[in-house]
Amino acid sequence: MWRHFLKLAIRNISRKGLFSLLNIGGLCIGLASFMVIMLYVFQESNYEKGFSKEARTYRLYTQMFDGSAMATSSSNLQIVMEELSEVESSTSMTRVPPLKTLTIREKSHSVENYFFTDNNFLKVFDYQFSVGNKELALNSPYSAILTEDEAFRLFGKKDVLNESITLDKEQYVVTGVLKPTIFKSHLEFEALLIKGTPVKYDIKRWVGGGPTYTYVTLGRNVTADQLNSRLDEMVEKYYFPGLKAVLPIREGFTFEDWITRGNIVRSYAQPIGDIYLKSNLTIEIKSGGNRKTVMTFALIAVIILVISCANFINLSTARASDRAKELGVRKVIGSTRKVIVTQLLIESMGVVVCAGILALGLTELSLKIVNGLFDGFISISLISTPVVILPLIAIILIVGLVSGLYPAFYLSSFKATSLLKGQRVRGFKGAGAAQIFRNLLVIVQFSLSAILIIGAIFISGQLRLLRNIDLGFEEQDVLVVEDLYKLGNQASSFVQEVRKKGFVREAGILNRLPGEGGSPFKRNMSSSDGQQFSVDEISGDTEMFNALGVELIAGRTFSDSLTTDKNKLVLNETAAALLVGAMPVGQMLRGQEIIGVVKDFHFESLRNRIGPVIFKFNSRYGKLAIKMPLNPENIQSIEETWNQFSQAPLNRSFLQDNYDRILATESRIGNVFGLFTGLAIFISCLGIYGLTLFAADQRAKEFGIRKVLGANVSNIIRLLIANFFGLVGIALLVAVPVSIWGINKWLEDFAYRIDLDVFTFIFGALIITLIVILTVFHQSYKSAVRNPVETLKSE
Repeated sequence: MWRHFLKLAIRNISRKGLFSLLNIGGLCIGLASFMVIMLYVFQESNYEKGFSKEARTYRLYTQMFDGSAMATSSSNLQIVMEELSEVESSTSMTRVPPLKTLTIREKSHSVENYFFTDNNFLKVFDYQFSVGNKELALNSPYSAILTEDEAFRLFGKKDVLNESITLDKEQYVVTGVLKPTIFKSHLEFEALLIKGTPVKYDIKRWVGGGPTYTYVTLGRNVTADQLNSRLDEMVEKYYFPGLKAVLPIREGFTFEDWITRGNIVRSYAQPIGDIYLKSNLTIEIKSGGNRKTVMTFALIAVIILVISCANFINLSTARASDRAKELGVRKVIGSTRKVIVTQLLIESMGVVVCAGILALGLTELSLKIVNGLFDGFISISLISTPVVILPLIAIILIVGLVSGLYPAFYLSSFKATSLLKGQRVRGFKGAGAAQIFRNLLVIVQFSLSAILIIGAIFISGQLRLLRNIDLGFEEQDVLVVEDLYKLGNQASSFVQEVRKKGFVREAGILNRLPGEGGSPFKRNMSSSDGQQFSVDEISGDTEMFNALGVELIAGRTFSDSLTTDKNKLVLNETAAALLVGAMPVGQMLRGQEIIGVVKDFHFESLRNRIGPVIFKFNSRYGKLAIKMPLNPENIQSIEETWNQFSQAPLNRSFLQDNYDRILATESRIGNVFGLFTGLAIFISCLGIYGLTLFAADQRAKEFGIRKVLGANVSNIIRLLIANFFGLVGIALLVAVPVSIWGINKWLEDFAYRIDLDVFTFIFGALIITLIVILTVFHQSYKSAVRNPVETLKSE
């Protein structure tokens, strides 16, 4: 029986070639799109899942007295964790300063994402090794483990066991190479190093020590709240005495006094699984993702799947009359409803499985295209992540079952006499009910497509606003020398040589540049009306404003000839308005004189409003921003000057790239959204075209009679197109309010946002209407110009 049903399914699919192609093709594209998007969602939602103790592993972060929070902690914290019975194991990481020079066989290399750690690291994070012994890799001083990519970068091969690398004057031996993991992690590093001597407890390092990332694995049945309580005890036992050992605190000042004044600093446990999507801490090892973006793409995947299933059900029920006599004969010769339902479900499952198999291959191809277009947007695939294949296969089978249930029960519900006579049965189980159901599915398709179209228009408009926003400074034609501090005492000489070059217009030193984000250490201040807020601080030399082209609107900037300027301040407009108000120049702020006010400019992400900034005079180190024509000859001249002062390679960048990177992330999200919106619309168009094809075939004799009675081509076209216009209108009534809600939720993250104007919704409605007209028109025209003799010759 099963073989018989399979033969019938193949015969029925082949008999309606174009119709079957539309059905299978639409479902295949829909399933492939769903799989591609869900791979992205899986990738973004499963950070840290590669670690077996992920559920019990936490990062200890620091909350400052002003409410700001940092991902780092004191290096002492991991040492005192040994006292806590709640902690099974602990480890810490400290970034290797980029000023250090990495040398291999007398060749210098840049140091990026290198970290010092301890021999407990692999007890907390159980990485797998492609080369080396995991148990011994970090046991000895001056050991180093590399990632495979870093091994290839430095040595050109993977097996680099016992090779040596020199960091400044210290030599480290490579004891292992890490295997790439399927699951991503916020721990983005290229090498882990063990120092020659272990870090020891120092009471003075509780305050002002270098930033350290501390991780703990809790014992079984131990909660984060229990650990947080013990961390509070550590504040009184260790942090406060460390504070008194470093800062000039009056005699008799107690821990209770400190708490009363609200200046307490606390440590908290953060699940590592929350770091990538849910953390908003400063000084992160790696910038996090956006939870709303992931949820939006998951919703798009579901929308595409629903549209594909709606197409499949619509086209399957539309073919009901083609199967009427076949099913009538089956009922007459004794087939029960159960047998007919089984047959139709097998056919449905066969089509879906066929589409699913094609979709699996199309998914792998699509991943290469998407990653080529959008620069590695999705780093995993079905082949590299077999764990996702079984759930996807399960989804395909569920789609086949759900999509086939209604057509199977609908077709099997008619009486044999009605089926053999070709009559339409009225009532709930009749053709009228099927038509209503099909119309509802079409409305769902149009609604979802309209929501995606309107959303894509608004996303495009928001990105256009961000691209055209006035940054408040001149970001073009600025070369940035990143590692000025590598030159040590020769830094000032290098800067003077650069300023002597004829093509250099301006050259200024800043500790941070626009687009790099705000400072992790912000000052908590009060406005004139008592409102509390955080103020960012930027330091630089006398030329920093000129190099950026920032406009001075009151007073003056810093001067080399005035040594007292080291204790002066320059504010941006926002800081002046909040802290001082009118006429800020000449006033005092916390004992320092304000000498000037500069125009506001965007320093952080364009999602944020411009905050208050205080500028201080400090000409040491930082980064050198050079305003000059960015041609190869000029850049080479700067590199040659650098090589006169340092053997390390010049680490340079372009200021414009900072904001280009920010916009590139937003643009990539918008472009991918647009791509899958287009696919959803295409799938809907396939379904509409199939329904038009079916309607034209069913009404062929009617159109023939109408033409004989005098109807022209435009009359016939209007008859077919009019069926869909009412459905489009209902769909838009549903789509517009849903779109307004969704767009407002998405725009909540943007301080600068476009307005929701009615013309955009009208434009979206016109697009969906035009798509329907273009989709239906071709087949409508073919039916309208058909010779009536062809359709009426058998009458």
